[in-house]
Amino acid sequence: MKNEPQATASAHTFQSVKEIESNAKARMEKVLSDLQHDMAAVRTGRATISLLDSVRADYYGTPTPLNQVATLHVPEPTLITVAPWDIRRDANENVKKLLKDKTISEDEDRRAHDEIQKLTDGSIQRLDSAAKAKEKEILEFK
Repeated sequence: MKNEPQATASAHTFQSVKEIESNAKARMEKVLSDLQHDMAAVRTGRATISLLDSVRADYYGTPTPLNQVATLHVPEPTLITVAPWDIRRDANENVKKLLKDKTISEDEDRRAHDEIQKLTDGSIQRLDSAAKAKEKEILEFK
């Protein structure tokens, strides 16, 4: 049913920082992979949010419409911006829980937050590159 609660990575009890980082990295890579796959079908001369109706992103293991996991906006006729909701926050909250439960030290907590930020920055760069490549493809006149 539509109103059933979704299982979340935050609901999962992680035993280590490595598990959290691995989970966050896998989820970020899946989002990029899904975006690249779904963008392959996008072709138009003018940007509209409805172009992304068929785009799905992996959200805790479930293909979910992009507009349910990100904010979509058309600031210009040839530009759609997608601001995904924060996977990084989920990973950081899981690390904080390990610290609170005294499963990890404060040094491990800081290192984990730094590593999660690096994963996030890398994912953002790859997503930006994919979006720029698609924008170039769409704007080319053949």
